[in-house]
Order: sequence, then C-alpha cells, then structure tokens
Amino acid sequence: MSDIRILSVNEKERASYSFRDQPISKISGVAHLAQVVINYLTTTPGSDSLNDTKGGGLVDLCRQYRANNPELKQKISERIDRTELQIQQEQSQLNLPDSEKLSALELISITRDSDNPTQLNIEIGVRSISNQSARLAI
Repeated sequence: MSDIRILSVNEKERASYSFRDQPISKISGVAHLAQVVINYLTTTPGSDSLNDTKGGGLVDLCRQYRANNPELKQKISERIDRTELQIQQEQSQLNLPDSEKLSALELISITRDSDNPTQLNIEIGVRSISNQSARLAI
C-alpha cells in the first residue's frame, strides 16, 4: 500500500489526496503551488491542447542528453526560468491566495543517481508570494 494516493483531479487540475491514517483533504498553499510547478515542468510543450506553449519539457530534455553532458545544466536552468515566467503569467489572471502564487523558482542542484549514473536528480526551490517555500526533487 502506498503512503499517498490520488483520489481525484477536478476541472481546475487540483487533486484530492489520501494519506495513510489521515483524513482526505485538498491540498492548498505552497503544497498546491509545488504541484503546479511539477505539472508544468514535466509537461511537454505542445502536448496541452488548450495551451500549446505550456510546459517545461524537463522529461524530454533529459532524454535528449546524457547525464554528464555539460550543456544539460544550462538547458535545465533555461527550462526552469521559462516555466517560472509561464506560471507567473497564467497566475496573474487568476484569483489565488498569495501562498499559491509563484514568486520564484531556483535550480538548487543536479546530481547523478549513485545507483544509476544515467539518471539525474534535479532539486528545485519554489517560493510563493507569501514567502513560503518548498523543495522539489524530480
């Protein structure tokens, strides 16, 4: 049995989760913002029929380069910067609490997985307008 289980996703792309031995609740605040960031970063540009420019394309980018390619860090950083702007532009048109609005994304580290050197671990810092923060590991 998993620790986290997605129960449903509504029309606004907000997920309801079930945590073992805890009541079901919708995520909010910086946790919701982290979910939005992951969604954007892992979406391939052109794959969203409603917004063909949406997405950071990190998954596809990492498939194109070997883990030790010196250009990869720069490309990942560029994708994160572009994603930051996309999210901020979209959120400027929405009425969201400050804890769910993106202030900044920061590439913290890129490391090779010690068990599988062809796999990358990317750590990203997320900061909301209300100055709450989260760290994402992709």
